[in-house]
Amino acid sequence: MKLKPKTTWYVVCDESVAFFFESQGTGASPTILDQREAEREISLAQVSHDPHGQAALTSLSDIADFINQAASNATYDHLVLVVAPSALVDLRPLISDQAEERLIALHTQNLVHLTAPQLVAHLEDLIP
Repeated sequence: MKLKPKTTWYVVCDESVAFFFESQGTGASPTILDQREAEREISLAQVSHDPHGQAALTSLSDIADFINQAASNATYDHLVLVVAPSALVDLRPLISDQAEERLIALHTQNLVHLTAPQLVAHLEDLIP
């Protein structure tokens, strides 16, 4: 009997942008699933009046919800997070226990400025 290959999700994000990649099986290259950006622009005036970072938290909450819902639906078996250091402190508490159980690697790097093909090259180096 042939076993179903394990699905690994790679999430590369900062406070306002997230790339979602998926690979099927050991040694498979990640392919892009989705790219999401914050739905609202955050102006400099808003940030200066938002000392606790609530404006950025909205998009991190959306990113976490997407990750958590997919974990709840067993969409992936393993999770690799590549999170900008500035976003990690706010994102980590939003990750559900189900998603946390699937987390196999956490990297604190800001890579959202890269293109999808450049990210794939980086993610291949991060495959555990």
